[in-house]
Amino acid sequence: MSSTRILIVITGLQVGGAESMLFQLLTRWSKAISPVVVSLSDLGTIGDRLRRHGVRVETLGIGSTGLSRGLLRLYRLCRAERPDAVFTWLYHADLLGGLVARAAGCRKVIWNLRNTVIPWHAARWHVHLAARMCVLLSWWLPREVLCCSTRAAEAHARLGYRSRFRIIPNGFDCHRFQPDPGAGTALRRELGIPDRCLVVGRVARDDPQKDIPSFLAAAAELHSSLPDVRFVLAGKGLDTNNPAIVGDIQRLRLTDAVCLLGHRDDIPGLVAGFDLMVSSSIAEAFPNVLGEAMAAGVPCVATDVGDSATLLGGCGVIVPPGEPHRLAEACKEILSLDSESRSSLGRRARERIGKHYDLAEIAKQYEALLLEIAHGEG
Repeated sequence: MSSTRILIVITGLQVGGAESMLFQLLTRWSKAISPVVVSLSDLGTIGDRLRRHGVRVETLGIGSTGLSRGLLRLYRLCRAERPDAVFTWLYHADLLGGLVARAAGCRKVIWNLRNTVIPWHAARWHVHLAARMCVLLSWWLPREVLCCSTRAAEAHARLGYRSRFRIIPNGFDCHRFQPDPGAGTALRRELGIPDRCLVVGRVARDDPQKDIPSFLAAAAELHSSLPDVRFVLAGKGLDTNNPAIVGDIQRLRLTDAVCLLGHRDDIPGLVAGFDLMVSSSIAEAFPNVLGEAMAAGVPCVATDVGDSATLLGGCGVIVPPGEPHRLAEACKEILSLDSESRSSLGRRARERIGKHYDLAEIAKQYEALLLEIAHGEG
């Protein structure tokens, strides 16, 4: 029996939560699926990794070569590949990839939504435009809409999406992310943090949705009562070349308490060195950083966005988004525990990930969905 041909269209392949999850899935699917990945933009870091794993990746370069030329190339790809189904990721790919797939004769289109509805100030106008256009086409264009969280499905239903929703949460690799007794010491040595200090981490890109200002405001309040706490920010744009972030740190008198690391390729080891992981986002569907930290046995504090509360399942503290004082109090609650109590909380978190969000099992659910739609009637 030949493999099922799946054309996967995604907005881009730079490092991000959706892109990283796609990589994790593609490298775990069986040979029952033969994927071709198409980036609307460029190759990116994730695209390069996929090619090194033997996955075929095509790029359209829409940002550089123009929209019409890129869409014509996508149309020709669809006609040449004759996929059994087209699986699109993120608003622009859902809209453009879905329309081109239908024009090329493929009626089996699955949209993949990776966020709750984004506040107007937290994304560019064209993101909101693509989302609104998807609303108008949702009753006709996709066979199903896949969401990574219940709240994402509910939010898009309220927005006006009219389609069948399917929910498959993100999965996490408990072999890649695991407790490391030496990680904390190694991190402190690297950053010059005294052994007595507790380390609070935030892994994210510099994006309004991640609400880094609220994290820093909470850090300032926490530091005033627990001066030995240190804060580590890692991710694209969270470095000393970012004048807004550096300015906030100086204004809040946190210069000696915050380490800006920027992009890192050693996230599993970095996260395992934290005493506490924080997610301060105002818009998320299913934060990967929380699941990764939990798999590493690190306690978490998160804002109540997307399915964060469901993911934590009592193995951390949930607070309202955009309230730095509540965020600081929640961090203090966990950091004030003795080391054994924090370790116990981390062990419970890791057990929860292994039981409910194992990556291998999640990959099988994705694969089963694609095969079901690709070989279903219609």
